[in-house]
Amino acid sequence: MVKVTLRLKLYRDPATQKALRETLLQFTDCFNAVCRYGWDNNERNGTRLHRATYKPLRQAHPDLPAQLVVSARMKATEALKSVAERKKQGRSVTCPQSHLCPVRYDARSYWVRLQDGCASLATTQGRVCVPFRLCDYYSRYANWKPCSADLCFRDGAFYLHVVVEADAPEPVCEGVLGVDLGIVELATDSEGNSYSGEAVKVVRCRLKRLRSLLQKRGTKSAKRHLKKLRAKQSRFVKNTNHVVSKSLVRSAVQSRKALALEDLRCLRDRAETVSREMRWLLGNWAFLQLRQFIAYKAEAAGVPVVLVDPRNSSRTCSVCGHCARENRKSQSRFHCQQCGFEANADFNAAVNLKARGESSDALLCRLAGHASNQAQAPVL
Repeated sequence: MVKVTLRLKLYRDPATQKALRETLLQFTDCFNAVCRYGWDNNERNGTRLHRATYKPLRQAHPDLPAQLVVSARMKATEALKSVAERKKQGRSVTCPQSHLCPVRYDARSYWVRLQDGCASLATTQGRVCVPFRLCDYYSRYANWKPCSADLCFRDGAFYLHVVVEADAPEPVCEGVLGVDLGIVELATDSEGNSYSGEAVKVVRCRLKRLRSLLQKRGTKSAKRHLKKLRAKQSRFVKNTNHVVSKSLVRSAVQSRKALALEDLRCLRDRAETVSREMRWLLGNWAFLQLRQFIAYKAEAAGVPVVLVDPRNSSRTCSVCGHCARENRKSQSRFHCQQCGFEANADFNAAVNLKARGESSDALLCRLAGHASNQAQAPVL
């Protein structure tokens, strides 16, 4: 199944706005209460949390629908499990709390008609119907099946984030396209195509310098300017990642190949010994967002995606397999000390990732499972 999240801006009258606002506040209270109980009692099992908190929360918030109380407990359970996982990794953690927690709706507490531009939401004042306008870009998803939804409040407006799903196309794979991710070059594939990150770096440095100057100024005008800059960098990086991911998936579709990406989990945890400037660059490097964009676009296009081990991919010769630190002469230059092969360092790494992707157990199992599904006779 392919899932996409649609961000719909809701148009509401004063009465509806009051009901939605009160629902958000009470839902947040329930979420924070379950988190505090789980944190104090070292409990993150959903069933035990439900038994311990459901009745007190229903008594404290009689106007909040029961299904939303359950939904708040489910979100709190996920938050507690996430904190426990970070604690296992040695990170400093605190009790999860939210100032205004988005309300999660399911089939029991809401419905939405994308074609009609109308959504029905359960609130503290009962069911309310809220209109919205489906933009032209979202019209392609009008016939997809709605799943869950989240009610969010941002910058004075209510948004409904609706998850819709449809059947994924059959995957086609006649090879592997390796993709090396980086900071100087955001992505380089094994066919030699590269996507520069210079524009992103320039924007980051300029906004960093501007934020520093405005913070030192400290005037009301400077604070207003800082507020405008709040999400400017993230919007620019997000747009760039969309462009890069779309181009990579298009190349994979045209060549009928799977995508092999680096598994860069815990990269920042291993970067404690590098310089301060490099830590800042890694902290501002949205590689996870780029990988997520590639993953969902590839799934919608029927392109398999596998994660491979990136260790020493930039130090290993893609011709003879010799691995040495001296092979990487600079950020952009690779020169093998054994066979003399020379190439762009990112391109050489992408070729190594391609080879690892071709022998990946995850890709082989996925293709084998797809072949077995095709061989099975349909049940009538």
